[in-house]
Amino acid sequence: MATSRNLRRVRKRDGNDESFDIMKLADTVSAALAGVGANFKLALQFSETVQVRLAEKDEVVTTIELAATCCDVLGEYEQVDAAEAYLQYRVEEVQ
Repeated sequence: MATSRNLRRVRKRDGNDESFDIMKLADTVSAALAGVGANFKLALQFSETVQVRLAEKDEVVTTIELAATCCDVLGEYEQVDAAEAYLQYRVEEVQ
């Protein structure tokens, strides 16, 4: 019987690990969706898809992997403007 893996930790840019918080990701995705007039109510579903995909890779992911996967998922669901808004937020957050 296969066991499911869970994304548990995110490695931040400063090298510290913190617990993965799906609601934190959903809030950011929701803001990106709302910012471009898209259905922000889908944010949790998109975030769950991101979590599942990253859990297949490892229990610890970097914020860069998290952001890239999030943009990939948004793009796959034809939310390209939201993906660009999400990336813009990430760029601003770094500055």
